[in-house]
Amino acid sequence: MTAHSTRIVRVKILPPGLRYDLEEVVRRIQTYARYKQWKRKVVTCQRLARGFLARFRLRRRHAAARVLQKWWRSRLREWYDQDTEFEIERRKIVKLQANYRGWSTRKRCHLQGAEKQQGREELVPDSAINEASGQKVVVEDAGKDIDSQSLQQPATNPLQSPLSGSP
Repeated sequence: MTAHSTRIVRVKILPPGLRYDLEEVVRRIQTYARYKQWKRKVVTCQRLARGFLARFRLRRRHAAARVLQKWWRSRLREWYDQDTEFEIERRKIVKLQANYRGWSTRKRCHLQGAEKQQGREELVPDSAINEASGQKVVVEDAGKDIDSQSLQQPATNPLQSPLSGSP
C-alpha cells in the first residue's frame, strides 16, 4: 500500500473559510493515519510479547516433561532390574534346555558321521588298502580320496551328556 501525498502550495492565499475547512479535513486524515500507524505498532508489540510468552511456556512444559520422563524411566529401570523368582527359574530352565538340545544335536551328528564312516569301510575292498605304505586309496563309489589309516580306525570320540556324564 503506497501513501499518496499532495502538496498544497500557497495555503495563505485561500479564503479563510476554505482554509479552515481544508485544515480540518487534513487534521482528520493525519489523525487517522497516526492512529493506524500507532495501532500497527501496538499489534506488533503484542505479537512479539505473545510469541515470547508462548515459547517461554513451551520451554517450561518441556522441562517439566523431561523431569517426569526421567522419574518414570528410573522407576521402570528399577522394576525391570529386579528379577522375580519366576524369571530366575525360567532363565535356568531355558539354559538347561539349550544345553540338552546342543548335546543331543552334537551326539546325533557324531552318530551320523560314524555311520557314514562305517559305510565307507564297507565300500573299500580289503585288497585296496596298503597298510605298510599308508598311501591314499581312491574309492570310486564315494568319489573322494580317503586316507587308508582313517578307514581302519573306528570312530573314537564318544560324546558325553552334560547332564549325566555318560554317553
